[in-house]
Amino acid sequence: MTKDERASRLIGGMQVNLGLPVRGVHCEHRALILRWVASRVVLFSTDSCTFCGHARSLLSKRGVAFEEVNLGDRPELQDELAGVTGLTSFPQIVVDGEPLGGLNELRAADKSGALASWRGD
Repeated sequence: MTKDERASRLIGGMQVNLGLPVRGVHCEHRALILRWVASRVVLFSTDSCTFCGHARSLLSKRGVAFEEVNLGDRPELQDELAGVTGLTSFPQIVVDGEPLGGLNELRAADKSGALASWRGD
């Protein structure tokens, strides 16, 4: 698989185009990460991350349903997630299988109105 190839996985009986590169990620960790990104919006966080709290608050305030995955006690998964998303800091926000970025990118999505479209009303 080339690094530009994208993954399509069967998750919970549904075909999900994750749009995430998965090269070099351990199989058992890949399965965990890909299971989490089956949700529309996923917030990957750690215990000591102040910006994660701000991202959580903004998503909640705007009525966006999201799944939070705390990797604070799983440093090996933090490394594997970095291999999947290309990001090394937290929070990491994934929307429809595509890495959005962190808090700054979430705030930009809010300002542009994109965040409102994630509500699924």
